Amino acid sequence: MTIPTDNPIDDSAADLLSRAVLANDFADQILSYDYRSGLVVGLLGPWGSGKTSFINLARKEFDKRSIKTLDFNPWMFSGTADLVGSFFSEIAAQLKVQVDLGSVAKELEAIGDALSGWRRELIKIVGWFWLRKKSVQERKNLISEELNKLSDPIVIVLDDIDRLRNSEIRDVFGLVRQTASFPNVIYLLAFDRYRVESALSEENTPGRDYLEKILQIAFDLPIADSTILRDQVLDALDMAILETKTGPLDRDRWADIFAKIVLPLIRNIRDIKRYAAAVRMTAQQIEDRVALVDVLGLEAVRVFRPDDFGHICELRRSLHKSWEPLVRRNELQGKIDTLVEQDSWLRDVVSFLFPGALSGQNVTNDAGRWLVQRRVAHRDIFAFYLSRVQSEALSALTSTERAWACLEDESQLEDHLISLAPDVRESVVATLESYEDQYEVGHVIPATTALLNVLSITPERPRQFFGFDTHVAFERVVLRLLRVAGDAEGVKGAASIIYSKLRTLYARTILVHKVGYRNGVGHELVSVEAATALEERLRADVVSASVEDLCEEKGLLWTLYFAKYGQGSSQYEVEIPESPRLTLALLQSARKWALSSSGSGEQRLPRLAWDQLADLYGSEETLKTRLIAAKESCLEGAEELFALADKYASGWHPQDFNDE
Repeated sequence: MTIPTDNPIDDSAADLLSRAVLANDFADQILSYDYRSGLVVGLLGPWGSGKTSFINLARKEFDKRSIKTLDFNPWMFSGTADLVGSFFSEIAAQLKVQVDLGSVAKELEAIGDALSGWRRELIKIVGWFWLRKKSVQERKNLISEELNKLSDPIVIVLDDIDRLRNSEIRDVFGLVRQTASFPNVIYLLAFDRYRVESALSEENTPGRDYLEKILQIAFDLPIADSTILRDQVLDALDMAILETKTGPLDRDRWADIFAKIVLPLIRNIRDIKRYAAAVRMTAQQIEDRVALVDVLGLEAVRVFRPDDFGHICELRRSLHKSWEPLVRRNELQGKIDTLVEQDSWLRDVVSFLFPGALSGQNVTNDAGRWLVQRRVAHRDIFAFYLSRVQSEALSALTSTERAWACLEDESQLEDHLISLAPDVRESVVATLESYEDQYEVGHVIPATTALLNVLSITPERPRQFFGFDTHVAFERVVLRLLRVAGDAEGVKGAASIIYSKLRTLYARTILVHKVGYRNGVGHELVSVEAATALEERLRADVVSASVEDLCEEKGLLWTLYFAKYGQGSSQYEVEIPESPRLTLALLQSARKWALSSSGSGEQRLPRLAWDQLADLYGSEETLKTRLIAAKESCLEGAEELFALADKYASGWHPQDFNDE
């Protein structure tokens, strides 16, 4: 498959603007004029409007009538010391080959020698007088005599004149003026009127006046019909993303972005080809990792309004100000407001692609949804669009989508999460929260069960001091799933089933904790009676658990403490068995970290939840006795932990640790 590039067409089959008939009529009209004393025709249109393609279509009519067409593209010779000489040399060479006018070609070359600046200086310096045996006028007369003998005219096409420098544009029109009276010669000049008029303007003479003295016929290329351009844009985009992996197209958003952002920038077929080529390259690089609608909108800005695109990149922090500290948001907001206040089109760009960037838009809770939808309104998605480098959250998004797809299948969801590295697993679960508005009742039991069972075997990983523990991401999703179960009775029924499917005391404790009434932590999703019954069920399971099972539990201190100090009276009394291994397991569970600042920088210091341990054992003396027994058992790898416990036992209680 090939993508059309920004090249002129030369066949009516590629005529996207339906200009073939018009081009044939144009050629026919030119040939109907009296060209016996020479004719200069201008084909006028802005850059990219299709002038070269139109001329190529007109050639079909010239060829049909056996009219010879010669070409000179001055842009190819731009910057050379002798643009005028190049014209005569090039036309002379084509005359020899196409028209068999060797004598005319020879005289044209001589005229070129005479009119060319550097050759004229060479004649003056070296004295090559023999190059000037005939005057320019004499040579013109000889050329005219030969050209008068032709039965058909010769068409000389000068294209891309408007790409030249001002001095070169003046040179080209000067040579046309010098040779415009040659019989049976039709000059067909293609250029942007306003560019050429500006170049030809002098202090007292407008360029338009000068141009009117040279052009005998001026034909303005018709403006492309907006409906045709619209259809061609859509066709080109279909081709651009064909066989390319992209995300789904949000047609509601696309309707707005196409009408308000893309279409106003499209002026001609050249614009369409440039835009489609840019979209294809970017789409192949980012595939489905950025919403297709956002790619289409941003690529239009990047291709056609590069300065505005640069401003958008510079103001990235302002576009995503909701991620910034509150004290900076007003400053960032001012930058965005300044950017868009004078440009309604740019305001639409910001509004449709970066919701929340404009004043008065509250999008605090939308970040997760934007991440799942892969919209550049999320800072990680926009960062990837710009850099093609994925953040941790974006890297995990594909795995999150797979997790979401099996949210109703407990076994598949658990297997998928376990297959991921622990750090990726945590990111995947955290991103599942972004699907909250799509949770269904059928997700509650299987997904909650899988998440809590996986959390029980997911290790805590080193993280920044102010980072959240692993369980936070899991618990937030679990809470939102449980709320979908409905009223208190619905949650009670779901929680009862989930509890029976959980494999660890830690997972069961989290469940009971979430639905219950513990002060400051419970979310009261069930009745007080139901919450009390669940706590009693947990307490019974804790009391009946073996020492070996307890030692394998994650979050052991919290689980035992939660069970021992439950609400209301209980028939079960939680006592801590005398076991050195269990004592060590509780110490490991009680170890936390504090941040200390010193001259050498910040340090993470080990601390113990000593008061909670003492409460759990009933007294500090009992705790100390158990520690002595555990140390005497010489458990391997526990030296540092026991040393820390000894410090607390001797009365050391640092103030830099928050038991919470």
